[in-house]
Amino acid sequence: MGDVLMEVMTDKIATEAVIGFGFGSQKFYDWLNLNPQVLMAPTADTNNTQRISKRPGFHAVNTALQVALTGEVNATTGSPDRGRISSPGGQVEFLLGASRSKNGKSIIVIRSTALVTTATGSKMISTIVPRTYPVRDGSPSAFISHIVTEYGVAFIRGKSEREELSL
Repeated sequence: MGDVLMEVMTDKIATEAVIGFGFGSQKFYDWLNLNPQVLMAPTADTNNTQRISKRPGFHAVNTALQVALTGEVNATTGSPDRGRISSPGGQVEFLLGASRSKNGKSIIVIRSTALVTTATGSKMISTIVPRTYPVRDGSPSAFISHIVTEYGVAFIRGKSEREELSL
């Protein structure tokens, strides 16, 4: 949980949360401190796929660094010269749980491009790619129901690889 989810709760879009960790601004920490709407629990509980899947209509919304045309998701690994740039944070567990939840949705929200800065300059790259960088802990397309970019939504759950490529 962080600043954005704090805003979701202060705007009363959600009224309570169970979280495994929090990271954000000082404003977030001040809001989180002793907040009765937020229960802190071990991540072994909050990220438990069986518990998540038993919640009807559970929606998991995550972001990524790359999405392959076939739906696989890379949320941890940069280009081969950069390697790992993030740790797995429960994405796979939440996507799997949501994909098994009755009427659940497992959603990846990603900008279609990213700015990459190196010692020699900056350039825009596509985040929608034929194949993701090699990753050890990516999310398979079978766990994903929707991919959202600034250009729209692709519903991929249950589609074959050929159908996904034609979206």
